[in-house]
Amino acid sequence: MCVFLFGGVDGNNVVIPTDIAGYGQYAAVRNVGSGINIPLASLNAIQPLSSPTPFGLHPSMTDLKTLFDQKNMAILCNVGTLLQPTTKADYAAGRYHPANLFSHSDQQNEWQAAVYDQSRRSGWGGRLADHMTAMNGAIPFPVMTSTAGITLFMTGNGKSPLSIPT
Repeated sequence: MCVFLFGGVDGNNVVIPTDIAGYGQYAAVRNVGSGINIPLASLNAIQPLSSPTPFGLHPSMTDLKTLFDQKNMAILCNVGTLLQPTTKADYAAGRYHPANLFSHSDQQNEWQAAVYDQSRRSGWGGRLADHMTAMNGAIPFPVMTSTAGITLFMTGNGKSPLSIPT
């Protein structure tokens, strides 16, 4: 399952470090007066196998905590569309970043297409569905189903996704 939120979430308020130093850095930026600080005690504690640092999920994500604890969900943090780590000088010189880096709509398309150097009319989910259909022959039900309308992510080169109302 893929969940794409179209910019509707603050990732740094979803997965929060709960060690003293990490939470201190979080709280320095999202202090109580900001109105977006999540108290340490209200976080859903998780412990990634790949990190000694403990984290907490947003308090409303109890179902995701359950999936994480059952090892049925993984979390990828600090991912983005940069081609490699980039400094301010690299950015100013036009190196190592996709076009329109600070354009929200362009970056949404970048994520959905997964092609950094050109505009695409298909998304990586749709291209994957095309490939699955080619491997498995005719599939009577669409490989992709959405409750958010037809998006670039779902659009393939040969198959059409199914969009159903919520």
